[in-house]
Amino acid sequence: MTNRYRGVLFDMDGVLLHSEPLYWEMNRAFFRELGGEVTYDEYGAFIGISATTMWQTLKDRFGWAHAIDELKASERDRKHAALSAASLEPVAGVAPLIRKLRAQGYRLAIASSSLRRNIDLVLERLCLADAFEAIVSGEEVQHGKPAPDIFLEAARRLGLDPAECVVIEDSRNGVAAARAAGILCVGFQNPTSGPQDLSSADLRITDYHDPSLHQLLFRPEPDV
Repeated sequence: MTNRYRGVLFDMDGVLLHSEPLYWEMNRAFFRELGGEVTYDEYGAFIGISATTMWQTLKDRFGWAHAIDELKASERDRKHAALSAASLEPVAGVAPLIRKLRAQGYRLAIASSSLRRNIDLVLERLCLADAFEAIVSGEEVQHGKPAPDIFLEAARRLGLDPAECVVIEDSRNGVAAARAAGILCVGFQNPTSGPQDLSSADLRITDYHDPSLHQLLFRPEPDV
């Protein structure tokens, strides 16, 4: 490999598959059961952050008596059931990109706030289970996004310096986490992930065939 980068760290939801609409419908129904109404735009602010932060924010807002751990456990079960029942397809272009990265010698990791059992389910259903050398879930780090922990841990597991990696993220919180980790970030503007502000990403794309993305990842370094 002649490129300066050696590893790519992928978020999962909204990056590998269009899962956020599924989670939105599931959580909206759950919020209503609990007696709270949350708009789509308000929900977008929770994409990419830890479940603890989301549920604490909503508990404080609506005055719910439920314990945070109880809310998180119920959401975990509902999310896994929703994923299990859904027909899952990869985002257009991401599977060919992953194949090309592997062919070029890149080392790949998943760094997702999702639970490990959901990550494993999704990768298996998308036929991508063998594509990644390392998987870091939100439950394995002390601080969730926008803290940098998950990306730093993913780079560590690949045996790479953060400066040798590129992150692909679809949420404002994920981009902030990548920047905090000192890792170059590609913001994938996925319309199904809500109105995410990715302006702080180093590169923004709406399509995995974007020439600027391929120039970044596959451009050989000039002769010196």
